[in-house]
Amino acid sequence: MRLQESLSYKKLKVWQKAHQNPLRAIELYRNSNCRKFENIFKQFINAVTSVGANIAEGSGDFKGREFIRFLNIALRSAFEVDDWINLIKDGKILGTDNTLMLDVIKTENEQVIKMLIKLIHSQSSFKIEYSKLTT
Repeated sequence: MRLQESLSYKKLKVWQKAHQNPLRAIELYRNSNCRKFENIFKQFINAVTSVGANIAEGSGDFKGREFIRFLNIALRSAFEVDDWINLIKDGKILGTDNTLMLDVIKTENEQVIKMLIKLIHSQSSFKIEYSKLTT
């Protein structure tokens, strides 16, 4: 297998979208003056980077059980990102000037979740009722 073929995860729209959020999260951290909440931001950045990383890691086999497993890990990480965003917003950790970037990350993350669910369903012989997870 050529290196170019093994990097084909970069062609996945879900990976392209997921790859942008860690860059936004790092920029958000750099622009904020929230060093006393550094541990929360580290956890948030770990979760947001995990989404794209798991898509990339699982893409060595674009079909089958292993790919679905990594997509599910990415999906769980995306749900974790959503929870961290809610904590940061509800805890009023950021000033109002930085909440716009957090809103962009939240919107993009929600789109990634929808894309991952569709991709998992398309790759999977069984369907999971994800709609029961939302209110």
